[in-house]
Amino acid sequence: MLGNALIDMYAKCGKISLAFQVLEELPVRDVVSWNTLISVYSQHNRGHEAFNCFIQMQNEGLSPDPVTFTCILKACSITRAIEKGKEIHNQIVDRGLLEKDSVLGNALVDMYAKCGLLNKALEVCEELPLQDVVSWSAIIAAYAQQGQAHEALNCFERMKSAGVEPNVVTLICTLKACGSAGALDNGKQIHEEILSNGLLWKDPMLGNSLVDMYAKCGMLEEAHDMHNKIADRDVVTWTSLITGYAEHGYAEEALESYERMQDEAISPDAFIISHTLTACGSLGAFFKGCEIHLDLVKKNLENDVSIGECLVDMYGKCGSPIMAENVFNNLPVQTTSCWNVLISGFAQLGENSEVFCLLQRMRREGVCPDLITFLNILNVCNYSGLIYEAQMWFETINNDYDFVPALEHFTCIVDMLGHAGQVGKAVNMIEKIPFHPNVVIWHTMLGACQKEAHLELGVFAFEQALAVNEMDAAAYVSLSNICIHDSIPFRDSKDD
Repeated sequence: MLGNALIDMYAKCGKISLAFQVLEELPVRDVVSWNTLISVYSQHNRGHEAFNCFIQMQNEGLSPDPVTFTCILKACSITRAIEKGKEIHNQIVDRGLLEKDSVLGNALVDMYAKCGLLNKALEVCEELPLQDVVSWSAIIAAYAQQGQAHEALNCFERMKSAGVEPNVVTLICTLKACGSAGALDNGKQIHEEILSNGLLWKDPMLGNSLVDMYAKCGMLEEAHDMHNKIADRDVVTWTSLITGYAEHGYAEEALESYERMQDEAISPDAFIISHTLTACGSLGAFFKGCEIHLDLVKKNLENDVSIGECLVDMYGKCGSPIMAENVFNNLPVQTTSCWNVLISGFAQLGENSEVFCLLQRMRREGVCPDLITFLNILNVCNYSGLIYEAQMWFETINNDYDFVPALEHFTCIVDMLGHAGQVGKAVNMIEKIPFHPNVVIWHTMLGACQKEAHLELGVFAFEQALAVNEMDAAAYVSLSNICIHDSIPFRDSKDD
């Protein structure tokens, strides 16, 4: 017992190597000795060492107990060792341990959930003799984290139907799912439940989760009100609000919130800074962007790739491509995404020659362009009327890089050909699209036919637009204009 206490002391003090040394020196080791070490390895995300201890313990003739299995299942979760987890699951079932230990059952559910086998986790949970809030929370959390919000909400309802009351963890995970799914009504019900049970002021994370849920559902006023009610606001609280404002186009409110956060002496993280720089770019708030940039330099954060990309984008949108390029050139890693942001900035300012120079430099430095790069190039060609060059780059997408052009690439070419009066070629391009054209393509075609007073192709494009959306008012207006230009009285096709 004294030896086990020593192992436990060293382990809890973070001296795992000393804990292992004591274990090796013990004249007699029991299950408790090994459990202590397996547990601490699992808690410190050292799953492989936990497995080694598990094997050594059994080689010494010691049989694992429920505590051993619970700890080793956590090691399976850490290393995503699903096959090992299934093997341990079979051992647990063979020994009939699930009927006696709810903690072990919850560990199994958690292991399957964290390894991504969510259906298996749900199956195990439903087969447990005792389904408690911990097992349900593990499943709901896993669904929410993997973006399967509707499944998380379904599990929440099933849990309540089974008479299991949610705890704070369950509510936080479910609110996250509500935000992801835009399930505002569900979120409001949970909000009412939190208030009625007096939970809101017991855990600050609940308030943060409510702000995040309302912000993601586009209810920015409710998010703002909830935010103001939280007494101890932290960086998470502000992140939810600022992100919500930025993502829903409320750039001014995002900047105001950023300044309020600084007034409260809360240091922003990279996520908040990125969204705030995006807001500066949307507003053209050059000087505010420069101020944030200066602060980043002081904190030695300007070389962070994600922040650097946002700085490049902000300067480009604020009409300062030279500053954008300076930031770009100083980045330690220049990803394809960073190149695209820089190219887009020059393209928006009409710096066409610089755009093509950047593309050549990008290829020269061995960075492979992607579909976004080529869309930027095609847009430059479109605005400049460079039909031949655009068609050449369009062919490059297929021939040199083996990409399949997206609908946006086809739309750009169709628009260019239409503006050039080559309506027939535009129709031929539409016929080459390997997937179903959307209404944007047909509106583009209608615009070209209107310019050229091409009634026959205009009627064709009109019919195709109605096939996508029979209530498309813009299509009727376009056809009417074509008829006027062609000096033919417009008549609704439904009258035929």
